[in-house]
Amino acid sequence: MDAGLNEYNNDPILWAALVVLDHVDRDDPFQCTEINLHEILEGAYEFIEFFFEEEGFGKPSKIEIISKALEIVGE
Repeated sequence: MDAGLNEYNNDPILWAALVVLDHVDRDDPFQCTEINLHEILEGAYEFIEFFFEEEGFGKPSKIEIISKALEIVGE
């Protein structure tokens, strides 16, 4: 993903979901499962949390991030 969190000030959870989705092949149904997305988020959460803190956002909710990612892949 080329865009930073500061470009998603109106929807930082969207940015976090896109960070997670950068690590999946959206054409592979297994990779887009909730369980797999949770595993990817575990690896990326510290990165996401750091940038949320840098931009002055509160700690992001893992549930919100996964829900947003599932919403995106379901579109």
